[in-house]
Amino acid sequence: MPLLTTNAKIDKSVKLCPEYEAVILQMNPGRGVCVNWELCISTCIAFTGYGKFKNVRAGREKRKKLFLNDIEGFKKQLKRELTNLVKRAEKKGKIPVCRLNGFTDIDWGQKLQADGRIIEVLFDGLTVFELFPKVTFWDYSADYLKTLSNKIQNLHLTFSYKGNNILECNKLFSKGINIAVIKTDKNWPIFFQFDASKNIDGDKHDFRFLDKKGSIVWLKFKE
Repeated sequence: MPLLTTNAKIDKSVKLCPEYEAVILQMNPGRGVCVNWELCISTCIAFTGYGKFKNVRAGREKRKKLFLNDIEGFKKQLKRELTNLVKRAEKKGKIPVCRLNGFTDIDWGQKLQADGRIIEVLFDGLTVFELFPKVTFWDYSADYLKTLSNKIQNLHLTFSYKGNNILECNKLFSKGINIAVIKTDKNWPIFFQFDASKNIDGDKHDFRFLDKKGSIVWLKFKE
């Protein structure tokens, strides 16, 4: 089973922006692969849309178990698939881009990943971003510290509003970091009502690295 695949929104993004060769890593969310997962697991979009199908969830779970139980095998396969992404993009004259956290919130920029034990995510001392400098990586994240401290040149992070992190959203937004908000009746906080020119329709494409700084990215809830 491949780690890096595509989905409807990635395909839509590539159709709109054909200069990119894009892939995504999709695993089930939860303990060990998400920050504060208990707070949002019940409403996670991983279980909507295609995520309602047992075979789709099973595939995502298989990747997650490989990450948690055989990190060396996982990294070996991920390195191979990212290498192929770069080669494929170069052959087509395109720009390779990758979203590593389709439904997870793993801090790939850290030297160590912990889940009651140490999970080594380095590749011979290098992060995946250092190992593949030609790849533009992007992700949504609810990890405040990871987003705040991100200085990785080829990683773009958009912070996710979860309904319980308004103060963190305000702090990051004041620093020019974009905020993603899912449109539901219960999460239209007053502090998001401002200059309409800063609003972005996040459903047009998924390439958040193309968004201008200081924007609110609005997303529709997927049934």
